[in-house]
Amino acid sequence: MIKRKQRLPPILYLDCFKKGRVKENDYFRIFYKKNDLTYCRFGVVISNKIFKKAVKRNKLKRQIKAMLKDFEKRKKVNYDLLVVVKKAPLIKFKEIKIVFDKLLESLNNF
Repeated sequence: MIKRKQRLPPILYLDCFKKGRVKENDYFRIFYKKNDLTYCRFGVVISNKIFKKAVKRNKLKRQIKAMLKDFEKRKKVNYDLLVVVKKAPLIKFKEIKIVFDKLLESLNNF
């Protein structure tokens, strides 16, 4: 679970959409924007069109948040990251982690 201070408030989602930069691959789109804090804040968005059942959406959100938490431990940056799932990953968690980590490493060039 991500600490409360590291959660991106939903009020700032639109700000991240409009003013943030974008990196994407087949499954995910990440909007990122520099913040004035000393830590990262994260948000995850999964549409009802991706998964109809909330159980599946919440499971994927938990997995993404776990990957973001690992990323935050490795890289000490102060950005707001908003992850939007573009399509349902029909692959296993290990493969999702590899794809997601490649996308996060491409963000290394902030």
